[in-house]
Amino acid sequence: MEVYLSKVKLFVIFMKTLLKLIFFFFLFNFWKVEAHKDYTLFKTFGNVTVAFSTGFSYEEIQKAYVIGSLAEQLSIKLNYKKKICLNFDHSYTKKIEPQAFIYYGKCWLSRKNQIIVKQVALRFEVEKSLKLIEYAILNVHEIKKNQTVVKYNDAYNERSTLSIDTKIIENLNYLPNSKEIKAVLEHKVYRLESKKGEVSYYWHKGEFNIFCKNGKSDEIVVLKLDSIYQFIVIGPAVFVFDTNNTFYYINDYPLSISKKHLIENNQDYWRIYNIVRIGGRKFAINHFARGTTLIYMDKNDRLIQDLDKALENQ
Repeated sequence: MEVYLSKVKLFVIFMKTLLKLIFFFFLFNFWKVEAHKDYTLFKTFGNVTVAFSTGFSYEEIQKAYVIGSLAEQLSIKLNYKKKICLNFDHSYTKKIEPQAFIYYGKCWLSRKNQIIVKQVALRFEVEKSLKLIEYAILNVHEIKKNQTVVKYNDAYNERSTLSIDTKIIENLNYLPNSKEIKAVLEHKVYRLESKKGEVSYYWHKGEFNIFCKNGKSDEIVVLKLDSIYQFIVIGPAVFVFDTNNTFYYINDYPLSISKKHLIENNQDYWRIYNIVRIGGRKFAINHFARGTTLIYMDKNDRLIQDLDKALENQ
């Protein structure tokens, strides 16, 4: 009995020491995150420029790149060779009613006037975006004549922008997809910035297809999702958050896929997660809002919601 108790004490001491190390690691990263400023990323797809403004490295950025890639294909089908700017204003701290604007003018640092499709939202939709782009391409002259200054509210302030009548834009949602959009939606678009051999995904027909590769480099789709909040690669493993409080764990070799895990009391969380491997296939997940550390263990597919409480109960 004494030997057993001493082992338990040693385990608790070890875990508390480990918890301190994890705390300092996340504290360092916390200050980097807290000191952040909103920024804008730019990516070019042929004649299409994507400008994405946000505060953190959400996977929604990659969805904007999907839209940019498909927009290039759509402009080719419509034989439109002039510049197009897709301006995504990411309302990442607060869910608001999505808003869209179409006008003709200068895009960021560009000196040339061009079609600009501006969207303000927490989540951006591929098909809806393509309808906006198609309308803009087919109605450039009308846009130039009829655009005016309109006011709108983002997550915090009232702002203004040029746009055509927003009622026209809203009505586009109810139109069926054109044959050109249907053809473009058949394209596969792979995630940018993934390294060779990593678990990755491609977008196709409204779904994110997460895949691994076998020895023959064949893609094996292991999970299909409607959306991805965050995609965290750690060696051969990846944490795929489909929402701000649910995730899957996928290990490439040997292949294993977890059940869908729920992070409790987290409905309004809007930050990105920091995850670090703490030995073997154990991972610490930092939750800034709750001030707690979660532990995920691959061996038994177990998520400990609060490491502090777990140690107190030992």
